[in-house]
Amino acid sequence: MLIKINSPINTATSRGTLFGQPIDVAVARMKACAEDLRRAVEKVPGRGDTFGSQIAQAVRRKTSAHLPTQKQHADRVERESKRYVFKTRPRTKGD
Repeated sequence: MLIKINSPINTATSRGTLFGQPIDVAVARMKACAEDLRRAVEKVPGRGDTFGSQIAQAVRRKTSAHLPTQKQHADRVERESKRYVFKTRPRTKGD
């Protein structure tokens, strides 16, 4: 991997600087960072880390949750039907 860096070298001293550090230190840090990034890209996610496994876990959690019984469902439907009363609009001459 080649990196071209346009950074002025301080000619007043015998050592150049890059990002405020001696060039050899800056290049070593950049190589270490590039190596860390390369290893991170090549890392294979574990079994529980994949997106599909996370979706599967979420579905299992939702389906294993307490579901209402038929009586509870009927009670809820009755409460909701009383709460939202359907009102017909008055007819106009154009209807």
